[in-house]
Amino acid sequence: MNIFEESFKPGNRRIRDKTNALNAIIYSDNMSIDKLSTAYFEKLKNAKNICIIGNGPVTKNITHLIDKFDVIIRFNNYKVDTDTKLVGDKTDVQFVCLQLENTNSWVHDCDCVIIFEINRPQLTKRFTQKHDFIKTPKEYIDKMKRLIDMTRGFYTIATCLQIKEKYNKDLGIYIIGFGGEGHHFNPKHHISHCFNEEKILINKLKKQKSIVDLKDVDCNTITFKN
Repeated sequence: MNIFEESFKPGNRRIRDKTNALNAIIYSDNMSIDKLSTAYFEKLKNAKNICIIGNGPVTKNITHLIDKFDVIIRFNNYKVDTDTKLVGDKTDVQFVCLQLENTNSWVHDCDCVIIFEINRPQLTKRFTQKHDFIKTPKEYIDKMKRLIDMTRGFYTIATCLQIKEKYNKDLGIYIIGFGGEGHHFNPKHHISHCFNEEKILINKLKKQKSIVDLKDVDCNTITFKN
């Protein structure tokens, strides 16, 4: 199965591999997110509107919309990397990577913290946050390793599309803070994981209305699905 039209056959190998990985996460039973976390799965399955807030540049204020979303997903050290005056700080799901630095301070008020580290899972022991957290199961890590490397933001979009395709065709998936260069306060911040290829596919998902980028719409007149 293909989230894009069947005629979409990218010549660029990385874009092709990203497309295959995206489709695998959306449609393959082996990549069902209940195998990552039942808590995350239930949050998405029961939601009507989801907002994924990346750490990239944001130029508009969406704080008046925050409470309209059933689930808000953020990443890593978002309170430092995003402008909370523009995107708020309410968080329902937080995906955290593992680095050599202490990442405990990254977690604030969130009841679904997912340690999503594919390449350095051994660093999980460094994470001693007092909050409960969800460690990605080894079996799921092994499956992810068979796919092309990707950002946590792109993976999260794919999981929301999985719910939309399998359980709730009316699920509203909104994003902001994607598609720019670097982080909001640090445009020179390097983003790996073949990020430029992801931007191409995210734009394609936006064009076919699978997801909505809040930077492209009038946030004062936007209506949400009930």
